[in-house]
Amino acid sequence: MLTNSNGRKRTGKPIAVIALGGNAICASEDGSQEVDELALKKTAESLLAMLRLFESLVVTYGNGPQVGNDFLRSELSRNEVSPLELYQCTANTQGRIGSALELAIRNASRGTHTEVYCVLSHVIVSEDSYVHLTKPIGPFYDKSQALEIDQCSQLIKEVAPGKFRRIVGSPMPVSIVEQEEIEGLLGPGKVILACGGGGVPVAYRGNELVPVQAVIDKDLTSSLLAQNLNADMFLIATKTDGVALGFNASPRYISKLTVDEALYHLHNGEFPSGSMGPKVSACISYVWNTGKEAVITSLDKMVDAALGKAGTRFINHEAFALSAK
Repeated sequence: MLTNSNGRKRTGKPIAVIALGGNAICASEDGSQEVDELALKKTAESLLAMLRLFESLVVTYGNGPQVGNDFLRSELSRNEVSPLELYQCTANTQGRIGSALELAIRNASRGTHTEVYCVLSHVIVSEDSYVHLTKPIGPFYDKSQALEIDQCSQLIKEVAPGKFRRIVGSPMPVSIVEQEEIEGLLGPGKVILACGGGGVPVAYRGNELVPVQAVIDKDLTSSLLAQNLNADMFLIATKTDGVALGFNASPRYISKLTVDEALYHLHNGEFPSGSMGPKVSACISYVWNTGKEAVITSLDKMVDAALGKAGTRFINHEAFALSAK
C-alpha cells in the first residue's frame, strides 16, 4: 500500500501530476486572449485520455500572459480605481483560468464518472529568493515597444530573439498550504486542478501568513506538489515535443536525460531561465528526490509520453545504468 507525504494511504493505483503550459489555455502567444475555447476543449480531451491510464490526475496550469495582462490593466486604470497588487493578479487569474478549465473538463466528460475540483492554492516561498527578477509575465513585445516600457522604469528582458517580456520576482516554493486538502480529493476518476500560476505566494510574518509581491514558477511548484503526493509520474506539457539542445541554432531533440546530464546542460546555458530552464530544474528535482521518471512533451503526445513512446524522459543515474544492461 502506497502512502503520501503525510502518511495517508493510497489505493496503489497510479496518479500523475501534469503541469500545463500556456498553450493549453490559449493558442495565441501575444496575450491578446484570456482563454481560447478550442484550446481548452483540446486540453480537456487530452486530460481525459490520460485519466484512462491513471486513477486520478492533479493538474497545474500557468498564467504568465494573463497575470501580466491583469497587472497592465491595473496600471492603466490606476487613475480610476485602486490598482491591484501582483499577488492579487495571481489569485484572480488562478481562479479565472481554473474555472475555465474545470468547465471544459466537465463538458468533455459528460456521461462518465469523472469528478473535477479546483483548489485555490497558496504557496509558502523562500523569502531570500523573491528579490531576484527572473519570471517573464504578460504579452510579448517587439524592440521598440520594449524600449518604451523600459523608460517607464519597468524591467523588461529579451526572452527570445526579437521578443521581449516584463520580468518580476520569482521565489522558490517551499510548501503548499492546501497540500492536505488536495490529497484528500484524490480518488478514482478524479481530476484536481491546483496551484494555478504556481500558487499565490505567501510567507510567515510572526504567526500569520501574508502575501508576497511576486509570481512563482508553476513548474517548480508542480514538482514540489508531485513529490509531496508521491505521484507516480510528473509530466510537463508544453508546446514542444521534448527538450532540445541547441534550440536557437540547429535543435537536436533528446529522448532521455539522466539527472547528471540535465544538470550539466542546465549549468552550461542550454536551457534559459525564462523558458525551458525552470522545466528542466523541476524535472531534476522530482527525479532526484523520488527516483521516479519525469517527462517533458507536448499536449498532443501526453499519452504516448506516459507510455514511454514520446517526449524527453528524465531518469536517475541508477535507472539509466540498469536499463543499459
